[in-house]
Amino acid sequence: DGLTVYFSGAPRMTYWGFNVIPYLAPDATGIDVLEPWTANDPPPELTGPTLFAFVPDRLGELDVVRAWFPDGTIAVSTLPSGEEILTTYFVDAPVVEAAGTA
Repeated sequence: DGLTVYFSGAPRMTYWGFNVIPYLAPDATGIDVLEPWTANDPPPELTGPTLFAFVPDRLGELDVVRAWFPDGTIAVSTLPSGEEILTTYFVDAPVVEAAGTA
């Protein structure tokens, strides 16, 4: 609950085009990253715990995200054969309260 997922899988796969992801994490906010992250892009504003997910074709973007948020945690998911299929980077950003609420 409260997790934001930036999914870098396009064009091969998208967060909302692969219905298993929203099924497994129904309370997460899924965002498809259609264009590759670059060092020239501004970092996304984090509003709470955030997971950046990369398919192998987009793994090079992990370095950009790590430069923006250096204190994250990497996890690699593999097939039984050892082939890497997904790399995630978790940033445990604090939940940001809206101004004027207490």
